[in-house]
Amino acid sequence: AAFYNRGSAYFELGNYQAAVKDFNQAIALQPNYIPCLYKRCLAYWHLGQWQPALDDANAALSSAGWQDDNS
Repeated sequence: AAFYNRGSAYFELGNYQAAVKDFNQAIALQPNYIPCLYKRCLAYWHLGQWQPALDDANAALSSAGWQDDNS
């Protein structure tokens, strides 16, 4: 929880690079933690890193049990 909390603080301050670093650490410890995947997705979006943002959005949806029936 410490990495997620600090990453969230960095995110709120607009320090998206630092937020991503902490979210990476949190996800390494808990890969399916949806709130962290979501916030890292948003941080990537703010950084203009579209593919990692999309990957995290898909991972969060997958972890939540959502399936795309159009694939």
